[in-house]
Amino acid sequence: MRTNIETGIDLAKAGKLAKLRAKTDRDLAFLLHRASERGFLLVQQNDCEKAETVYARASALLPLLKGVASQEATLLRSRFQDLRFQLDEAACADAHLVS
Repeated sequence: MRTNIETGIDLAKAGKLAKLRAKTDRDLAFLLHRASERGFLLVQQNDCEKAETVYARASALLPLLKGVASQEATLLRSRFQDLRFQLDEAACADAHLVS
C-alpha cells in the first residue's frame, strides 16, 4: 500500500475515487443532456407542467457539473437557458406564472 507521506492518503484508493468521480460526472452530464431533450420535447407537446418539472430538477443539478469539461458544461447550461426561453415564450408561460 502506497501512501502520500504528507496526507497519509492511500494512493490506490485515491485513484479509484478519482475514476469513480469522473464516471459520475460523465453520467450526470449525460443525464442532463437527456433531460434537456425531454424538456424541449415536452414544450413542443405543450405539456407545461412536466416541462417545468424537468427544467426545475435539472437546474438544481447543473451546479454539480464540476468535473466535466468546461465546454460541455457551458453547452449544457446554454441548452437549459434555451429551454427556459422556450418555456417562457410558449403557452407554457402561463403555467410558469401560476406555479
